[in-house]
Amino acid sequence: MIFLLRLAVRIYPRAWRKRYGTELEALVEDSGGGWRVLADLVWGATKMRMTTVDFRILAGMGMAGLAIAAIVSYQMPDRFRSEAVALVTLGDGVDHQRVIEALIRAEGETLSRTSLASLIEAPDLNLYQTERTRLPLEDVVERMKHRDLLLRVAAQQVRGNTAVIVSYTGDSALLANKTTQKLLDQLTANLEKDNSAGRVKVIDPPNLPGVPVSPNRLAIALAGLIGGIASGMLVAGIKRWPRAALIGAACAASAFAASFAIPNRYVSSAVVQVANKATADRAASKVRGNTGTMRAILDAAGRGAKREDVGIRVASQTLVVTVVSRDRLKAQTAAQLVIEGLRNASPESAGVAEVLDPASYPTAPIFPNHLVIATLGLVSGLVPGMIMQRRAKALA
Repeated sequence: MIFLLRLAVRIYPRAWRKRYGTELEALVEDSGGGWRVLADLVWGATKMRMTTVDFRILAGMGMAGLAIAAIVSYQMPDRFRSEAVALVTLGDGVDHQRVIEALIRAEGETLSRTSLASLIEAPDLNLYQTERTRLPLEDVVERMKHRDLLLRVAAQQVRGNTAVIVSYTGDSALLANKTTQKLLDQLTANLEKDNSAGRVKVIDPPNLPGVPVSPNRLAIALAGLIGGIASGMLVAGIKRWPRAALIGAACAASAFAASFAIPNRYVSSAVVQVANKATADRAASKVRGNTGTMRAILDAAGRGAKREDVGIRVASQTLVVTVVSRDRLKAQTAAQLVIEGLRNASPESAGVAEVLDPASYPTAPIFPNHLVIATLGLVSGLVPGMIMQRRAKALA
């Protein structure tokens, strides 16, 4: 109990403890302790903390963050998600593995850049009108593919058949419904032209969503509150540790400026569909093992390119190609050379069936992350700054 009482005394502000802490500890020991004394100490310390400048800063900044986040959340457009479920039945003499392989091929065709670009530009949909005015169509396709689309094969079979889930998130309920229906139609058409799959049966057609899935205004408001409190703690910390804050800010600014001296790294990717996995493994091995081909690819990637920057990953019946370079155009050119190398590596004419996604033109670098580097600089400056300020106070 004595330990808890002394701990409660330490909740009081430091300046107050310096002046009255010894007397308070003596009173606590004379009282004999007890839970009631502990509760009185905690309540007194809390009230005193609530009247300090630091607490008022935290409360004010927290409420400001909450208000700003609430206003911003109501400026964000509602987004609606429509979802559909289809069953792919087994055809005569077709096993489950062949259906999965057919689904992978159909998914690649449905989500290819060419297919999605035509879907975006369809007159009855006309998706991403605002984004298309300021971004290349290829970037809009990538945003759609990674942010708004979901095409997933269920892990468990349903009555011996394979379930496929298709969903799309859009700015209106009707648009989400129509886009999901078109995606489902494309997937169905790609599956039905593949003899390895059976019949496709839609068991849950695209719904017309009535409630938006985002933004989550409560979560945004809470994030604003937490961000405001964190900003208040930062302001209070600067008041309390001015030297540490100055050193930390200087280190963060230096690290941020120095990060721009690091060469940017861009990645170009492509997806190639092949006849079977054996062909994919053979083509990838030949390209990796051909010294002349790899030298041409590395020369195209530009200065500083290494073999580790060229990736060829076999995923069932597809080959995923990635090339990292300091120049975005050179990254794309080198990725195109990898695709040509894969074509030439296959002795059979049908070895490489189709380029599902051509080599992309990277728009943003994957490295360096200037914000992370600046944060590391801030932390590396704060720690020695706090130590220096504490020593200076001790000497004073």
